[in-house]
Amino acid sequence: MKYQNERRQDQRAPISLPFKIKTTQGVIKGKTGNISAGGLALLLNQELPSLEAEFKIHLNIRINHETEMACKKRWSGEMAKDNAIYNAIGIQFIKV
Repeated sequence: MKYQNERRQDQRAPISLPFKIKTTQGVIKGKTGNISAGGLALLLNQELPSLEAEFKIHLNIRINHETEMACKKRWSGEMAKDNAIYNAIGIQFIKV
């Protein structure tokens, strides 16, 4: 069921994959909270970083296999998962 203020367009799957984002301040690491056809929720155990308007995320989708995808930040805030509260960033995949 969709609520009136719900903006999601795609179904979410609760998949946890390690990721990293290389920034000018260093590397940000964490895990995904969920995934959809259009984007990801990223869970962090650190303060929310400032990100460029568009950036690349590196996902470990298999052991010793990393995939790079272009994306942009859509939202940030807190997200509960597995009885913990994380700093979270919602990203949207973009075509390059």
